Amino acid sequence: MALKKAITVSGMGFVSGIDMVVKTGTATATTPPLYIKVESVTGDKASIKAAVTFKDEATGEHLMRKDYNFAPSMDGGNFIAQAYLHLKSLPEFAGAADC
Repeated sequence: MALKKAITVSGMGFVSGIDMVVKTGTATATTPPLYIKVESVTGDKASIKAAVTFKDEATGEHLMRKDYNFAPSMDGGNFIAQAYLHLKSLPEFAGAADC
């Protein structure tokens, strides 16, 4: 189980050179489709931490890892499946496709 989604990121752009750094303003970019996978879950009945990796779908290049916390349901079955349901409930994963 995994998710696939292009993600739009925004942040401050910088140009650096010898002995200088120039702030260029806000930059926004959209990634190519990413393969988003819950690698592991740890925790207890009160809180689960899901370790999620993001890879470029075309090249397989590992781009980043991020942790997400959620309150599990003891009647909800598999915690990894619950982690995917939690991710899909977050605005940053709106429209993500199962793969």
